[in-house]
Amino acid sequence: MAVVEPAVLSGPEEISPAWLSAVLGSRVTDISVVPVGTGQMADTVRVAVTYERPGSGPESVVAKLASADERSRSASAVARAYEIEVSVYTELPPLPGVPRCYYAARDVNTDRFTLILEDMAPCVAGDDIAGTDIATATACLEQLAALHAAGWEDPAFAAHEWLNRQDPGQREAMVGLLAMLAPSFLERFAARIAPEHRALVERLLPHLGAMVGGYDGPRTLTHGDYRLDNMLFREGVRTPAVVDWQTAVWGSPAQDVAYFVGGSLTTENRRAHEEELLDAYHAALVGAGVQGYSREQLGADVRPASFGGVVMMFASAILVVQTERGDAMFAEMFRRHAQHALDVDAEALLAGPAAAPPG
Repeated sequence: MAVVEPAVLSGPEEISPAWLSAVLGSRVTDISVVPVGTGQMADTVRVAVTYERPGSGPESVVAKLASADERSRSASAVARAYEIEVSVYTELPPLPGVPRCYYAARDVNTDRFTLILEDMAPCVAGDDIAGTDIATATACLEQLAALHAAGWEDPAFAAHEWLNRQDPGQREAMVGLLAMLAPSFLERFAARIAPEHRALVERLLPHLGAMVGGYDGPRTLTHGDYRLDNMLFREGVRTPAVVDWQTAVWGSPAQDVAYFVGGSLTTENRRAHEEELLDAYHAALVGAGVQGYSREQLGADVRPASFGGVVMMFASAILVVQTERGDAMFAEMFRRHAQHALDVDAEALLAGPAAAPPG
């Protein structure tokens, strides 16, 4: 990694030509900085770059930094979000479909961080509220299979404590946090939550302990928040670039699958096409060299994993800074995830050994 001072920036206003010159290894004479994205856990800007020697580096980069909002920074510290994302770029091999990282650093004392990433412009981000079509969903799941295959049961991945967070104390703390956040979510979103979905959460809460840490199948690097808002699409290309790795975890591959299928499609589309989408993911997984994980097991694992999206929505909505679009997104995705869990009768598995973790 380049030797850069300061190693970690406090905000985008600290990005300078001299600082970026050290990062990119070419003399930068001018920059232009504009905000991009709607992230709630971090702040992201696009930096247009002018060089002393034109063409000696990327025309623009994306800088990602700790949120200016104290509440989001506190939530990130609890979830280890900034630590996890920086570690994905610095401690894992390059991953398929993930933008190049030019620079990554985190201050362990303040938990602030700085990432300088490949700018995928003119890509556009997906839209969780609108959902996506089946052809794009298929491409997203095929990309997910490639990501999962890259770390499938790999002991080198599993050796990272920041990724393989299986400590009983951490699981117990997670259960306590989720139980505390759920009532706040139900209260704030009361007018947007269907009675049957509220009742589902209330029935789910006593079983949180069984969900967290109960999975005993094959594991891999999972994104943890694999949804449209965290994907970038080039015009005419359905396969996404995958960003926002703050929730990565060594866990059940079905968790990412269930989360995407349950939340990134309308309920009507998911009901009509879920089985063919699972077929596409599994075929891509096998095509990437993964053996010993049957299509039947994937379907069985997706059922309890459908609760992961329910839990993620009520936790994220309360922990991060509140915005109008954020509330609309959380409400819509919660509705989809809750209905998914009901449709596949995941609740019938809560008392049994097959219950899967939410991450």
